[in-house]
Amino acid sequence: MEKQTFQKETTNSTNVIAKSADVNIDVIKIGNFNVFGERVSIRYDIDQTICIGSFNMFDCGTVVEKNVYIGNCCTFGIYVHVNKICVIGNNNTIGNGTSICSGCRIGNNCSIGDGVSINECCQIGNNVTIGGNVTIPKGLTIPDGSVITLKTDWSKFCKI
Repeated sequence: MEKQTFQKETTNSTNVIAKSADVNIDVIKIGNFNVFGERVSIRYDIDQTICIGSFNMFDCGTVVEKNVYIGNCCTFGIYVHVNKICVIGNNNTIGNGTSICSGCRIGNNCSIGDGVSINECCQIGNNVTIGGNVTIPKGLTIPDGSVITLKTDWSKFCKI
């Protein structure tokens, strides 16, 4: 039986980057103690900025687009997609298969479940919990401390 070999991860300063990850640490502004799993893609252009703080975990297949700011101590599940021009604060957990569309801002200490879709230009406050498979309508502002489920009445969040 043939011996199986595994590709070795790259450790740059204090960041761990899987061999199959597309993370250019020479172009991206990045803190320390981050982990980039298999097939993670941090997309960038020379004239655009991506800032990633410290102590973050990007699981398998996560994609982060251009002009994104990510704070410290965030965890991204598998196949999360963060679109361009987004700001994600500190201490957030973002579940598997979640999509965050362009122009969104997520505060601090938020828990976002699996399969959530946050549409364009949404503002999520601090200490917000969003349950699995919820779709947040475009342009919605969710105040601090809110708990959002599939049964949430969106009319209380709409501005008239």
